[in-house]
Amino acid sequence: MLPPPYSALAHFFLELVAYFLGLRLFLRAKARSLNAVAVHPEGLAVVVGAVLGAAIGSKVLAWGQFPAFAFADFPDPVALLSGKTVVGGFLGGLVGVELAKWRVGLRESTGDLFVTPLLVATGIGRLGCLLASLEDYTYGNPTGLPWGLDFGDGVRRHPVALYEIGFLALLATTLYLLEPRFRRSGDRFRVFLAGYLAFRFLVEFLKPPHGGFGPALPGQPMAYLYFETLTAIQLACLAGLAYYFRDLVRFSREWPKELAWPAR
Repeated sequence: MLPPPYSALAHFFLELVAYFLGLRLFLRAKARSLNAVAVHPEGLAVVVGAVLGAAIGSKVLAWGQFPAFAFADFPDPVALLSGKTVVGGFLGGLVGVELAKWRVGLRESTGDLFVTPLLVATGIGRLGCLLASLEDYTYGNPTGLPWGLDFGDGVRRHPVALYEIGFLALLATTLYLLEPRFRRSGDRFRVFLAGYLAFRFLVEFLKPPHGGFGPALPGQPMAYLYFETLTAIQLACLAGLAYYFRDLVRFSREWPKELAWPAR
């Protein structure tokens, strides 16, 4: 882990790298694809919807995750504009794309083009979160497990950013192996997002305030527990999984029941 201010600088730099590589990978995939985003005259509207939806969604869910911090000095713009969430970005982007498609009359699924860029960009971004240590508010609860890391406060904690990087690598491998079973346009994106939401719902239990653990440092925001049980991110994950429930049922019926992976 890096000490301040190097941790913040490393986080900022890696976020820029994540955005740059994500954009480059998207443009490369778009140039090689017959996806509607690439060939439809109004495909640009889908991209704009994705970007705007992601920006709005990441901010709105951050407000729901840390309401006491975001609205403590309302309408202080510093607090309101601080923070963002990956889950909110993904779900907001999904809503933005669907609204854009409805507006231009596009019916074909467009999500598959975004999968690889999102996998790579999210993984790089999480590396930045890991280096940012306690300043990023993404650290895990204290743990006695041998791989627990000290993020600067003398307490060994779950390295949840590393968990997420490992999960993203596993998810990318799974998507590659399952590619022959995706029968409809957009199925790759559906599995990607449903898998990520399921992971985030579970891993959030390893972060404060779950387990009764509060902020590690004075002045850090505390995530709010709704119904004294779940955070806003977890509720958003459940909403996203509910949205894809019919597709998940369809996958369980369409895919062969045997354990062997399909031949590539």
